Amino acid sequence: MPLMGEKKKLSKKAKGWLIAGIAVSALALFYVAPGIIAGNIVFDHLFARRLSNKEDLDGPLYDAVAAQRDFPELSLREEVSFPSGKYQLSGYVYKPVSPKGLILSCHGMGGQADSNESALIPHFLAKDYAVFSFDLTASGSSEGKGWDKGLRQGTHDVKSAENYIKSRTDLSSLPLALVGHSVGAYGVMTSISYDQTPFAVIAFSGYDTPNTFMIHSAAKTVGDWAYATVPTFDLVDLARYGTDSFISASDVIKSHPETPYFLIHGTKDETVDYKKSSAAYQVQKMNLPNAELYIREGIAHAAPWLSQEAHDAYYEGMKKTKAYQKGKLSEEEFSAFALENKPKTKELDPSLFLAVDAFLDNHFPN
Repeated sequence: MPLMGEKKKLSKKAKGWLIAGIAVSALALFYVAPGIIAGNIVFDHLFARRLSNKEDLDGPLYDAVAAQRDFPELSLREEVSFPSGKYQLSGYVYKPVSPKGLILSCHGMGGQADSNESALIPHFLAKDYAVFSFDLTASGSSEGKGWDKGLRQGTHDVKSAENYIKSRTDLSSLPLALVGHSVGAYGVMTSISYDQTPFAVIAFSGYDTPNTFMIHSAAKTVGDWAYATVPTFDLVDLARYGTDSFISASDVIKSHPETPYFLIHGTKDETVDYKKSSAAYQVQKMNLPNAELYIREGIAHAAPWLSQEAHDAYYEGMKKTKAYQKGKLSEEEFSAFALENKPKTKELDPSLFLAVDAFLDNHFPN
């Protein structure tokens, strides 16, 4: 028994626990807490806001690149609305004279139904498909202050659009195929996990999982140290969006061998890097029999449906728009460029769409 004033010596076991406690406290103070705060800031910046507005179509970008209003064959359409969660979404129905099937089209992050994805619609109409395009939550004309589901928003909105289709006999009676780009591609690839039954799925530039896509995107901005934040980012992801953010598109494709998929990805995609983030690369490694891949050399993330010339003109339009907004081009210079450039951004890639048409024809229900 120690005398009064004499310090009690700690046992080796107690010292070990003390050191471990200090280490855990330091980890929480200097790694976990800042990581969680940073993760929430990033998610708020990306998703707690409107992603696009209808008025964006009146901005300078769409003076320089084609949008829905630049295709005369798209002037006649039915405008509808349908619920997705707590918001009403805007949809647009296009019909040929005698539709044989229905294409549900979902745009990418920052876009809207009437942006350049509209270039796809005339092709499908000419092949006697009706087309139902829609604005994602907090995009275009749809309601919403942000994406409550993060990068999984596309999946939930596609499911809601499919439920709307089921409510209409003129649409639900048609064989359904899904087409999506980027977040919309992830949406159409994974919505089948909700027991939807499309006869085919076409995905442009889709990521495999939201959480890995986020981390790889962060690494492009801040370097490889971003990978050290994976545990805290995953915690934030899990707390905000649940386990949905960890669903892999390639795993969904593997688990639904009865559904055929056609995945298109560009080798110059710097948004969804082919080898680091894409569903196409994971599917390629898994060698799944129900998935066809179409890898486009020299094609980046935006508008991968366009021909090489149209794709390059699209990116030149984005480049010149930024220069104009920064005051590096006069209004006269930009107007002259835009007038010449816009018509160049409408042509679909002929070889790609021969393959798309063959894919749809091969899997169309008898």
